[in-house]
Amino acid sequence: MVGLGTMGAGIAEVFARAGLTVVAIEVDPAALERGLAVFLTVLEPVMVLLLGGMVLHNLVIMNYFMMQRRKEEASSEMLLRFDWIQIVQHLLLTLTFVTLVITGFALRFPDAWWAQGLGSLGLTEPVRLNLHRVAAVGLILVSLSHASYVFFTQRGRKEFRSILLRWGDLCGDFVLYTLTREVLWRRRGADAAPAGAFGDRAADADMWRAVLALCMRGLR
Repeated sequence: MVGLGTMGAGIAEVFARAGLTVVAIEVDPAALERGLAVFLTVLEPVMVLLLGGMVLHNLVIMNYFMMQRRKEEASSEMLLRFDWIQIVQHLLLTLTFVTLVITGFALRFPDAWWAQGLGSLGLTEPVRLNLHRVAAVGLILVSLSHASYVFFTQRGRKEFRSILLRWGDLCGDFVLYTLTREVLWRRRGADAAPAGAFGDRAADADMWRAVLALCMRGLR
């Protein structure tokens, strides 16, 4: 890099941070120091302001669309997606699963840098082991709670019956969607399957396809 100045100093720093070898040539060390000083005092704050402005701009746009969405929902009929029991079950499921993943990988790879970081925060290997066991028991309890909700509550039984396979599903577009999803539609030049092409059972098809894949994987 010949002639650092203001722009050259910034380019040299970017190349160096990327792992490239940079040879900086300037008329004298004083000019090099001046270029670096200009970059640190002027260009770096400007870059922070530009990036911060972009983030703020995107947050304003996102807030606008969220407000528009809230207005549309307020003027339309509301349907209950989850009751409070399902919300609590999903929260506990997320908490126990994430805890199992973090503590499990930390126990499997104790020498990893992030596992060492957990140890510096007080999450030593015995603590991680106990947390892993607690999370495992918690996940089992959440699963049992959900099973009891499905079979012993009216809403749970209704939702469970709605996702069961029916004879018409095995003879119609359900199988086509399960096996091919959107491949055939994309080959025909469409961006995606037309809305309503598979009725309201498309999400159920995805679920049963995942269940079938897990069963086949378990038999391997």
